[in-house]
Amino acid sequence: MDHKVAGELIFDARPDVTYWVRPSKQIAPEIYEHLLEGNTEKTYSGTFTATFSAYEPFGFLTKKSYSVDEDANHYSSFCGMLRDDEMPSTPNAASRSFLVYNCGTEPCGVRFSFNGTAPNGFTIINETNRSVCKILGLPQSPTQLIVDGDNCQVLMNSDTSTEAFELHDDGYVYLTPYEEVYRDVTATWAAKANIIYINSDQIVPSKALINKFIYINGNWHKIIDCLNDGGLVLMTRFSSAGSASAIITTMNEIVIEGEDLSLTDMSLTYAPRVL
Repeated sequence: MDHKVAGELIFDARPDVTYWVRPSKQIAPEIYEHLLEGNTEKTYSGTFTATFSAYEPFGFLTKKSYSVDEDANHYSSFCGMLRDDEMPSTPNAASRSFLVYNCGTEPCGVRFSFNGTAPNGFTIINETNRSVCKILGLPQSPTQLIVDGDNCQVLMNSDTSTEAFELHDDGYVYLTPYEEVYRDVTATWAAKANIIYINSDQIVPSKALINKFIYINGNWHKIIDCLNDGGLVLMTRFSSAGSASAIITTMNEIVIEGEDLSLTDMSLTYAPRVL
């Protein structure tokens, strides 16, 4: 309870959200004396009130998706969390274009780890919000380069206290929050078409859906236009006609570009924030 100490505060109503807090007022306990029957010595009890301040005002989600046996309504009440099997695929060292989903209500930074060679440097771009990070090169293997967008740090994994800003040119990548999640949307489409029509009491087709993504039959598809008749144009085509329950939300499109870039390992982590 010392004022120099910080720790996690967790509320029972949101066990998957932690707030980073510090004690911010001196504790003044009230002591009560009791002389219990049959005892010759006094017994003591007391109460105190602890006051904490969260100088980072947002809570941090401890997970990014929920399992099929968990209560979806609980998570949809304060964040945009998706089920495990609805999340976009995890990128690997060969990935140069991939989706990342931020289920929090606020933007958050990304912590990348890279291993490999980049003689001409490389660039990480979030095409959803145009945040960009430029890297001049990578350390000699097996040392990884860690680019921490939340804390604006560039580090070596062999010694995370060692800064490596000489390999950092400019900027950091951050993730746009989900904004809205429209679930149980009925989508229909014709054979060999990239136009779908949706039916939902939550949402009306409009230009506001352009650049959002729709989840159909296990895949996320980008919406690139909205027609006057309400049809949504996708980047991909369906080989046969069909109908399915769908989800519409915001995804972050991450692109990695670099001449002669060869990665042997790449990973990313991030901590979604909520009010």
